[in-house]
Amino acid sequence: MDYTKLSNSGIADYELGKIEVDYSNGRMLFHMRNRKLQPERLEIDGLEEFRIERREPWGAGIYVTASDYQLCDGKIEIEIQLNSGDMIRIIAAEGCEKT
Repeated sequence: MDYTKLSNSGIADYELGKIEVDYSNGRMLFHMRNRKLQPERLEIDGLEEFRIERREPWGAGIYVTASDYQLCDGKIEIEIQLNSGDMIRIIAAEGCEKT
């Protein structure tokens, strides 16, 4: 998935599955299902920082309600909000790869 798809909640209603972190290679991989239930992956290289909440303030949920990204000082900053109210925040140096 091309990271530009994240803008303006472009992945709203996607189901979030497994998240993999390859610390030694600075890579993060999200496994998702799109609105047609087809598998999609978002691969982030150059991983520098991430925060994943799983407090579920709005109740249990695994669906994306909002997503966006911005480019800042040669880095990409990504925010994904789930229907549980939880947030995922990522900062990467190289951005994202289409997979």
